[in-house]
Amino acid sequence: MAKSGSRRKRKKPQSSRRRQRAKEAPPAPVEADDYSWDMESRPRRVFVCIGPSCVDQKSRGILTEVKKQVDRLGLRESVHVYAATCLSHCKRAPVMRVYPEGTIYCQVQPRDVRTLVNEHLYKGEVVTLFSHDPFTTVQWNDEIDS
Repeated sequence: MAKSGSRRKRKKPQSSRRRQRAKEAPPAPVEADDYSWDMESRPRRVFVCIGPSCVDQKSRGILTEVKKQVDRLGLRESVHVYAATCLSHCKRAPVMRVYPEGTIYCQVQPRDVRTLVNEHLYKGEVVTLFSHDPFTTVQWNDEIDS
């Protein structure tokens, strides 16, 4: 049995829009300043961990309380609250992270949520009592350093 014809696909004729785009000049390069982050206009994003270690420490209650406090203060347009499967600080559960700052809050209890929302999300000030900086927890051995 002989093969009939070639199996190549035919090129589809270009649409008029495609031809028009091909004739247009490429877009101008974007300056680095055009990518600057405008923190005032971007909504804050709050992630509450609901991984196994955090759920054992009542993180679902924290998630509910954060949403309730955000609604109470009328911050629904400027603060978005999400559940995260893991924020990688299981030993310090429950964990909450606020962006764009990237602030990590550890061992948060439902009674602390009102303070965190009022101070950080409403006033814009990091609550250092609950915040965790992973770079400050590195412990140096004085015997090795000396």
